Amino acid sequence: AFKNTYDSKSLTVKKTVSGDFGDLSKTFTFEIELKGEGTGYAPVTISYDHNDGVVLPTGVTTNPNSVVVNGGKVTVYLKHKGEATINNLPAGVSYTVKELQTDTLYTVTLDEDSTAKMVPGSRTATGTIAEKNSAN
Repeated sequence: AFKNTYDSKSLTVKKTVSGDFGDLSKTFTFEIELKGEGTGYAPVTISYDHNDGVVLPTGVTTNPNSVVVNGGKVTVYLKHKGEATINNLPAGVSYTVKELQTDTLYTVTLDEDSTAKMVPGSRTATGTIAEKNSAN
């Protein structure tokens, strides 16, 4: 008999505002892109935690609830301590997470436990899905 198993992974994007004058009620915009080898990826779900009261731009009614690998970019909106988790990802998929804010009062950095790599001088983090994945 054959037994097929699938070991799915997830990617968590989290926003933390720090500093004496950081606006804890501000909504931040992130663009996420997933790329994998080949085709035939099923849409994967996005779940949100600690994101109550997020202010969406005019014309946007809700944060997206799914994304497709090799399907373009998806935009999510997070507040302080807000998290977006993309579930059911296969290992080997690469990701790019870019904070789209142009407000120079905020500096973008990654937490030391983040598995992503920050592109120097940018607001962009990249990585490949492995055992533990986070862009914080």
